[in-house]
Amino acid sequence: MDFETPTQEPKSGQGPIHWDKTAQSTYRLSFKEGWQPPTTEAPLGYWQGRPIIGRDTPIGGGVYLGEEAREAIVVTKDGEKTERIFQKLLKKTRPRDQSTEPPERATLETTFDITRRALKWNDKKVAKLLAENNIKQDRKVALEGFVRAGVGVCRHTALLAGYYIEKLIAEGRLHGNVSVDRNYIDQRGGHAWVRYTNPAGQVVILDPARNYLGSLEDAPEDARWIYERPGKVA
Repeated sequence: MDFETPTQEPKSGQGPIHWDKTAQSTYRLSFKEGWQPPTTEAPLGYWQGRPIIGRDTPIGGGVYLGEEAREAIVVTKDGEKTERIFQKLLKKTRPRDQSTEPPERATLETTFDITRRALKWNDKKVAKLLAENNIKQDRKVALEGFVRAGVGVCRHTALLAGYYIEKLIAEGRLHGNVSVDRNYIDQRGGHAWVRYTNPAGQVVILDPARNYLGSLEDAPEDARWIYERPGKVA
């Protein structure tokens, strides 16, 4: 398991890059009722019975927490609209057969486009939705609710795209690994996105919130974000 490291040296005039947001959220909640310690199935522990989602952990069925108290997003596996959209995604992708590999790039592009259509960026509507439902202080709320409302911010779009890729891998439409990554850059704020690594080790970034889909190497630092992981792991 690849756990987050505290900081990364700044690049291109950026402030320090912090990769410990999930670690801070789990530490904060470890003192509260509802937290359970890590297991093999949940290397970051549990929050109110759900495995905590972090870098390189499973997404479906888990819960995504904030560094500070906010909504605890549950990626349910039975959301009606979430599943309906996924069925449309399946129809737009090609299953693997014995003669050809699935078209990876096209599948990722379709997932990216469907996610952006399903969840429009609107931080004000997200805040209003949370306030109307009294969702705060690490209270669980299903990602399905945001899909039904059609709005989200980076954490919601990353979770939805990551969940769909996880399901596509289970369906044999993709054959790599998927992770919801996030960090915090001083003077810029925090951000979340999807990292997909194919069997050849090539890394593709899907960032619906910032409208970037492409290789890790091609991501322009100044225009979008710093996606490169710290240390020896790219």
